[in-house]
Amino acid sequence: MKPTSGIVGLFTAASLAFIFTADAGLANGSCNSVRVDSTFFEKRTNIYNHGGDHLAGEVTRFTVTGNFTSLKVEISGDQTGVLCSSAAACNGATFTAPADGKYSLKVTGTGGTQIAPPRTGSRLGIAGTVTSSCTAKTTGADTDADAKEGGSSSSSSSSSSAEAEKKKNEAARGSASSAAGSTSVASVTGALNSALSGGAPGSVTQNGLFLSTNGSVAMPKLWASIQGRNFDGTIDGSSREFTLGGDFEIGRTRLGLFLSSGRSDLDVNGVSVDAEGLSYGPYFKSNITDRISVNGYALSSKPEYTVGGTKYEATRRAFGLTGKMDHQLGRTQLTSHLSVSRFNEDHPAAGILAATNVSSTLASIGSRATFMAESNFRPYVSLGGDFHRYEDGVNGKTTQNSGRFGTGFDLDMGLGQLSLDIDSGRLLKGTRDVGVNLRFEMAF
Repeated sequence: MKPTSGIVGLFTAASLAFIFTADAGLANGSCNSVRVDSTFFEKRTNIYNHGGDHLAGEVTRFTVTGNFTSLKVEISGDQTGVLCSSAAACNGATFTAPADGKYSLKVTGTGGTQIAPPRTGSRLGIAGTVTSSCTAKTTGADTDADAKEGGSSSSSSSSSSAEAEKKKNEAARGSASSAAGSTSVASVTGALNSALSGGAPGSVTQNGLFLSTNGSVAMPKLWASIQGRNFDGTIDGSSREFTLGGDFEIGRTRLGLFLSSGRSDLDVNGVSVDAEGLSYGPYFKSNITDRISVNGYALSSKPEYTVGGTKYEATRRAFGLTGKMDHQLGRTQLTSHLSVSRFNEDHPAAGILAATNVSSTLASIGSRATFMAESNFRPYVSLGGDFHRYEDGVNGKTTQNSGRFGTGFDLDMGLGQLSLDIDSGRLLKGTRDVGVNLRFEMAF
């Protein structure tokens, strides 16, 4: 993955934990001699499931390499218990299925000091690996039968490995495309809100440079924005977005068009997922009264994805709508907002990947208090709530509700206006994001 470059601004993403669950088992009665390798990252907690169906007498052996601060393998399903509870104990530990059935072998570990440096564009070094290999049960009455069964076992093992890789890549695609789509849409939303003056949420976790004409309100306006974001935790990598737009005023409404180019370089559990493409669409802002306004946009795009070396083109559609109300309280301006946005992305079948759909809906409510509203330097604080529902095409629908707090300032300068925003919230379950947005608007 390529590191983010040419981004004006700062962004810091904080993750509480990295948790990824992969089911490598197959529902065909036998473990089929499957081998599973799981990567653990430095100072991150990972959870993997190495289990599945077993025949009585089939043996799964664990091999541990690298550095761990904690490691445990738990058995659940048709038998429960703890197989081992340290890296030393788990290295060479074996589980023998007492009867035909389904057994979950959950591996939970926290990586210690890294043994391999981070991949390009990543800040997570590899601390160690846990490998499980299952010896399938074999039967046969004579040499010919054994030979036939051996061939069948080899074929089953190959099929199992391919199925495990397919599931791993599809899970990575689901998580990464949710992040890439959400980030691209949020970048465009932030740019549009900046262009329409005093934007609402969407730009809070972005960082970048914003430029626009700043003449008469009634004059046509052109603007440009460059933004970036870093991922750390469940998803590792970076993204950036460059957006151009222009609008003009008709009565109390501004109408415009935008064109945006974005790229994301991501890594999910060792699977590289890259996305890039152009997005475009119309936008508007309508002043209902002097205190109440509504703005919105519609977006279309055909991003190109590369998932573990497989390339294909997806179809993305999105829209957003925000209502705002201003209230002056002495020298303090209060701005309340209510917004909703949604994106939907269709992924065709490509290589070993099946066709799927990824979607996300975000509703947000909050208020911002800007102090010394008539001075050149205007600090502010903001408080809001995000209500997020997304579906990655693999794990079904997930709901995430969280609070969001922000602070920053606007500063009028000779050439334009400098703005700094710092914002914190919860991006996904178990993952907190902290963003810094540096924006500059000037006349040209």
